[in-house]
Amino acid sequence: MDQSTHDVRRANWLDIVNQCQGRPVGMSAKQWLEENGIKEKAYYYWLRKFRREAYNQTQLPT
Repeated sequence: MDQSTHDVRRANWLDIVNQCQGRPVGMSAKQWLEENGIKEKAYYYWLRKFRREAYNQTQLPT
């Protein structure tokens, strides 16, 4: 997979993660994922990836 393909997929999943995080109060992530046709394993894979990136950014030496 080339870098541009990775960048497009990353941007798409970042949008999906943000939409799920902004789901209506009282709706579970699982329910939101089912209603939007998103596989739970894929969602949590990307969520972990984004959280790891964010953590690594906070650990950079200043």
